[in-house]
Amino acid sequence: MHRVLAVYEIVSNILQNAERYDQAMAARVSRLWADIAPDWLWRELDSVLPLLRLLSPLAETSAGLGFAEKIEPRNWERFRYYARRVRRLSYDDRDFDPVAHSVRSSSLASDVSLTILALKPSGFGALLPNVQEINWGVSRDIVDIQHVLPFLNGSLRKLALNLGEEGDLADDGAVARFFNTLSVIQGLSLETFDLDMVGVPTPVMRGISSVLRSQPKLKFSQIRVIGLGPKVDIAQDLLHRAFPESLQGLSSSIIFQRREDYLTRAETIVQRVPHLRSLELHLVGVSSWWPYTLDDLAPFMALPNLEELVLVTLHGFQLDPDDIAALGKAFPKMTRFDLQPQPQLSFRRGIQATSLIDFSNAFPNLRTLSMYIVHDPLRLPWRSTEQHSQAQPQSLPSFNSLTFQVLDVGSSFLEDKDIPNMAELLSVLCRHPSFEIKCEGSPTDREDPAYAWRKVETLVKLVQEAERDITKPYHEWCRALIMDNLVINVGAGLASHFGFTFPVDLPHKIFSAMAAETEHRVEVGDNGHDVVMPSTAELEKPSTSPLSGKLVHQARAPKEITETDLYTTGWDSAYSTKPLRTNPPHWGDIPNRAPAGRLEQWIWRKRLWVESTFILIVLEPWEKLLVCE
Repeated sequence: MHRVLAVYEIVSNILQNAERYDQAMAARVSRLWADIAPDWLWRELDSVLPLLRLLSPLAETSAGLGFAEKIEPRNWERFRYYARRVRRLSYDDRDFDPVAHSVRSSSLASDVSLTILALKPSGFGALLPNVQEINWGVSRDIVDIQHVLPFLNGSLRKLALNLGEEGDLADDGAVARFFNTLSVIQGLSLETFDLDMVGVPTPVMRGISSVLRSQPKLKFSQIRVIGLGPKVDIAQDLLHRAFPESLQGLSSSIIFQRREDYLTRAETIVQRVPHLRSLELHLVGVSSWWPYTLDDLAPFMALPNLEELVLVTLHGFQLDPDDIAALGKAFPKMTRFDLQPQPQLSFRRGIQATSLIDFSNAFPNLRTLSMYIVHDPLRLPWRSTEQHSQAQPQSLPSFNSLTFQVLDVGSSFLEDKDIPNMAELLSVLCRHPSFEIKCEGSPTDREDPAYAWRKVETLVKLVQEAERDITKPYHEWCRALIMDNLVINVGAGLASHFGFTFPVDLPHKIFSAMAAETEHRVEVGDNGHDVVMPSTAELEKPSTSPLSGKLVHQARAPKEITETDLYTTGWDSAYSTKPLRTNPPHWGDIPNRAPAGRLEQWIWRKRLWVESTFILIVLEPWEKLLVCE
C-alpha cells in the first residue's frame, strides 16, 4: 500500500465521500483503515437496531423487537467501541429492519430501554458520548417514545421528536411523564428542539412547556401540534409563555377565533422572543375572520432583527404600496418574505404586479419573495398613459442583483396577453443570473397558470443572457428583445405548418433576417400578439435568405404533408419522391461507410474485421501506413 494511503486525513476524506458498502469493505482490507472506516460507517445511523444488536441478538415478539439473549458483560465493550463514533441517530418504528428484511417493523418492546438502563455497568458513562443529533419517530404506540431516554446526554445539540397520527394518547399520563423526565436530565443543553405531535392534552402540554423552560440556550425550535384538546386557550398560553428568550428561529402555530385572540397570542410570542431572526407561524382560524391587512401584521413589526417571516394563512394578505414601505422600515434585514395563501381556494388576497417595484425599494436584502399576485390588467409605470408618469426604469430601484433569486407566485393567474409586460417588468427588476419563478401547477399544461409563468421565466432568462444594447434605454431594449422572441416562437411554428421544419437550435436572429427580406402579412394570434405569417407568393419563390444553407432550396407548400424526421429541414417538394437530406455527412466517416456493391461490401466487412481486431480502426490513414510498414 502506498504510504499516502497511510495518512489519516487523506484516508478520512476519501472514506467520507464513499458509499456505506465501500466503507464497510475498507474496514476489512487494512488494519490501518479498520480504525478509520468505522468512524464514517457509524457516524450517521438511520436505525437504532444495529446498536442494539451489538449487545444481543433481537427477536420479534408480540410486543415488538426485544433482546433474544442475555446481555453479556463483554458485549458492553464492543458496544462502546462503535457507539462512540455515532454523531447522528435516526429511528422510526414504521421503518423496516435494515438487517433482517423479514422483520417488517422496527417497533421495540416496552422493556428494551429498561433492560439497557438496568444492565448497564456502573461507570460506563453515556451510551452515545459524542452524539449531536437524534431524530426519533413513534407512530404505533406513542408510549414507546420513552426508548429515546437512554441515549440522551450532554453532548446532544438537536432533538427532533415525531409522534405521528397513528399514536394513541389514551395513556397521556405516561407521555406527560416522559416530557417531565426529559426536562430534568442533567447536562442536557439543546440548541434545537423540534416536536411534531397530533392530539396534545393539557397535561402533555405542561410537560412540553417544562422542557422549553429547562433549555435556556435553545436557539431554534419547531413546535407543530395539531389538536390541542378542548382547552385550546390554556394549552396555547402554556406553550407560548414557555418559549425561551434565547430563541432565534421559531416555527409554531396560532389558533384563534376572533381578531383579539390572534393579536393577543401574536404579541405574547413577540414579547417572549424579541431576538427572533426567523419566524414561521401556521395561522388556524375557527371562525370566518382571518388576518389580511397591515394592522394584522403590526405585532411582528416589533422584531427589528427578523430576517425570515413566513405566515401560512388561508386567504393571504392584501398590501398596498404604503403598507409595503412600512414593512420595509420595520424589517431592514428581511431576506425571505412569505405571505402565500392556500392554493386550493378560489378567494385569495395578494398584491398588484407593479407592487413588486415597491418590494424592491423597501427590501434591499431580499432573497425570496412569496406572494399571491392578483389578476388585474398589468400596466407598467414607465409606459402608463393613465397616470402620465415620466419615470424611467433606470431611476426605478431593482431587486439586489447579488441576492434576490426566487419569486414564488404560488397559484397566481396570468393571462397570455400579460406575458410580455410581466416579462419586461421582471427583466427590469430581477437581474440575478440564477433567478427563478416558482409556481403551483403543471408547466406543461397550456390551461394551467404555471404554463404562462414558465414562459415569463424563459423570456427573463433570455434577456439576462443576451448582450446588452447600450444605445437604447434598458427597458426599451428588454421590450424589443421580448417581443422579437415572442414573434419568432409563434412564427416558427406557423412556418413549419406552411412547409418548413426548423432545427431545434435555429438562432432567432436568422429567422428575423429571413422575415425581414420577404414580404409578410401580420395577423393577430389567439393570444392577442402579432405573429408573422409567410405569404403564398413567398413560399413559391426560391429562398435567398441566410437560411439558404439550412432550408431546402426547392421547398414549397406541399399538397399533402408527409412524415419528416428530426434531422430533415424540409418537406417533400413537388420535384422529389423523398425528403431531401440537407444535413451533410461527416466527412471523417465516409471511408467507414458501407459501399453499394455486393463485392465491395464483402471486402469492406473483412477490412473492418481486421482493423477492429488489431485496433487499427482508431488510427488515421497515415498512421495505418506507418504500422503496416
